[in-house]
Amino acid sequence: MLELNDARRPAITPQNLSEYEYYIDRLGAIIRLVGPPSKHPLLGVGTNALTMAHLAELKPAINECLSCLVRLSQTADAAAKLTGSIPPVSLGDIQSLMDGVKDVHLRRENILASASSQIFSADISGWEQRLWDVQQSNIVVGFFKKWLLWNDVKKQGGRVTRANLENFIESLCELERRPLHKQISVTTNLERVLADYKECEGFFGRLRSWLDIDGWEQLSVGELEERLTRWSAHLDKLKDWKQWCLIKEDLHQKNMGEIATLLETRDIPLAELKNSYLARYFYEVANRQIANNPTADMFNGMLFDEKVSRYKDLAKQFQNLSKEELYNRLIEKARAANANEKWSSQSVILHKAVSNNGRGMTIRRLFEQAPDLLAEFCPCMLMSPMSVAQFLEVKKDMFDLIIFDEASQIPTNEAIGAIARGKAVVIVGDTKQMPPTTFFTASKTTEEEFEVDDLESILEDCQALKMPALLLSWHYRSKHESLISFSNNEYYENKLHTFPAVDDRQRRVVYVPVKGTYQKGGSRSNKNEAVAIVNEIERRLSDEQLRKRSIGVISFNVQQQYLIEDLLEERMEKNKSLKAWAEESGEPIFIKNLENVQGDERDVILFSIGYGPDKNGKVSMNFGPLNLTGGERRLNVAVTRSRYEMMVFSSLHAKDIDLRRSNAKGVQGLHRFLDYAENGTLIQNAYFHADQQMEKVITMQIAQKLEEKGLRVNTFVGKSQFKVNIAILDPHSETKYQMGILLDDKSYHAIPTMSDREIVQPSVLASLDWNIKRVWTLDWFERPEHVIENIMTEIKSA
Repeated sequence: MLELNDARRPAITPQNLSEYEYYIDRLGAIIRLVGPPSKHPLLGVGTNALTMAHLAELKPAINECLSCLVRLSQTADAAAKLTGSIPPVSLGDIQSLMDGVKDVHLRRENILASASSQIFSADISGWEQRLWDVQQSNIVVGFFKKWLLWNDVKKQGGRVTRANLENFIESLCELERRPLHKQISVTTNLERVLADYKECEGFFGRLRSWLDIDGWEQLSVGELEERLTRWSAHLDKLKDWKQWCLIKEDLHQKNMGEIATLLETRDIPLAELKNSYLARYFYEVANRQIANNPTADMFNGMLFDEKVSRYKDLAKQFQNLSKEELYNRLIEKARAANANEKWSSQSVILHKAVSNNGRGMTIRRLFEQAPDLLAEFCPCMLMSPMSVAQFLEVKKDMFDLIIFDEASQIPTNEAIGAIARGKAVVIVGDTKQMPPTTFFTASKTTEEEFEVDDLESILEDCQALKMPALLLSWHYRSKHESLISFSNNEYYENKLHTFPAVDDRQRRVVYVPVKGTYQKGGSRSNKNEAVAIVNEIERRLSDEQLRKRSIGVISFNVQQQYLIEDLLEERMEKNKSLKAWAEESGEPIFIKNLENVQGDERDVILFSIGYGPDKNGKVSMNFGPLNLTGGERRLNVAVTRSRYEMMVFSSLHAKDIDLRRSNAKGVQGLHRFLDYAENGTLIQNAYFHADQQMEKVITMQIAQKLEEKGLRVNTFVGKSQFKVNIAILDPHSETKYQMGILLDDKSYHAIPTMSDREIVQPSVLASLDWNIKRVWTLDWFERPEHVIENIMTEIKSA
């Protein structure tokens, strides 16, 4: 591409684009006239100063130059021999050599006009030192030193006066410092060589006054001879070629000279020309934007990584100091409270209650009698809404902030009491999870009471009131993305930012088929499934490595829950070691059903579907709570309890569920979940669109370079909006990644805080065993080879 002045480039507008297309259309007509410029015999010659009237003089002038080229080569060789230098190759080298020879020759001639050639064999550097000494001496001493120096110069053939002595020695020293001068014999006369060059230069200058010869300085004598011979043989095509030269000049004036260069260097189809030019144009626009932004212009990825590392260290220090500061403040407040005479009576009451282990003093009474002291000692309290009503008096603004967690489970009437005791409230919950149970609640809402009646939970009432809402989109529980992918797609419109694990190529939702029957009219359980789950628990507890991960069991109904509990208890009675191993776990085994499992989580979840064909092989479409309104919430809760692995024990297959017989969302969700567990099928809903176009270009460029280095890579690894741009496969494993590469793309800049970008997100990925490397767009834009080298170095050292 030609290097043009960036300041002259026009901004891209629809009008400019039309102008580009106009000139490309003109180019099409001219190329049909002259043929591809890159293959034209007159390529390399411009005719801007040539008129057709000069055509008769052009051929003789070319022939004169051809004959002159032989003499020019001989002259250059003679000059190189005289100076003891390497013979020049290109015309530019010849010109530089001869210019140097001219300059030295002129300086020698000027000196020899005032001295004999013997002067060049004198100790010129010594004279320079003595002249400096003269200039540093006082008048008397300097007079005698200069007189002695002048006598020595005259002895060496210098015919100069004392007044001109300083200028003469300085000119002599300047010449002495020219390397070319030292290579030339003092007896050599260069006038003949210079005369020959001047004659050749005249012939060549005459030709160049008519023709613009592209890159003539880089041409050798032989290359120029080949061109002149070719041009002389095709002068009949000169008129048509001039049409090309004229439009080429127009393109340069319109700052579109790159188009001409492309056509003269490559046989590029015109259909690709526009895209090629615009791609180059936008690249230069980006360069200018970077240059005009001091921060971007001075950006260096390595230095920025060091800043990020320093920020992480400071953030960790700040976090630790904050804990210490909080602890010290609490201690100080406690001491001050004890020393406060105003609260002395409250202190006595509290100490007495502690000494008596609470005998004779209810918690509510204690809060009533020592409210100020307890607030100082316990500024943060964890209580249920019922506990708030039971233990705390009704007092406005008792707390600065009330926070509700799992708000979808809290009825509005229970939450009001806690809200009334605070200045501000934050309500945290998930409407896609289960509402409070209404089993013991009778609904007698009349038409008149409908407008003031509560919704299912405080969370839904707040949503109905259009209170300010914020979506917490990052998901942390699942240590493998496959554990949350179904719910994210099915219930959360893929708005959850989930993170792929380093073994993302595997699935951690495992379907375990069981040949069992569902006792629909009897026990409403599936014994074979229960036995299979107990067998799996026994297998895990018996394995030293597997028992390190906690276990949870979920069933669809309470009957299946009780059956699994009974069978497990029997198994533990037979094998006492199982119970001991179970008790060693940091989290006990739980066995729960859909109605009471919300809020629980374990490393491994064993899910008993229970439902299936009856003894006659028929499958009922009655799936208990899933058939009810909100049944999909129960399923969502059940399939999101696992941290590392979920095993789905089922006598039922997705194909066994006939969706034509049920419109319940819970049943439809079960069908899709079983399909996902069996086959990994995850149908992306229409609302999911991963806009990766901008990121795709750079990602694919880096991936291609890494593949050329022999690495196996996958791009855009992940099932949510968050992706690992490039994942490099471990050469020793088909299921794990050796390294993940993240770009500072749209998803990076969408994270609003530095802490989330550089601390939280990397720590989540590290917890999933990722070895993550950041690649900064500016580094790739400016030094792609350096980026690839750094990646390869880190992989080799991993």
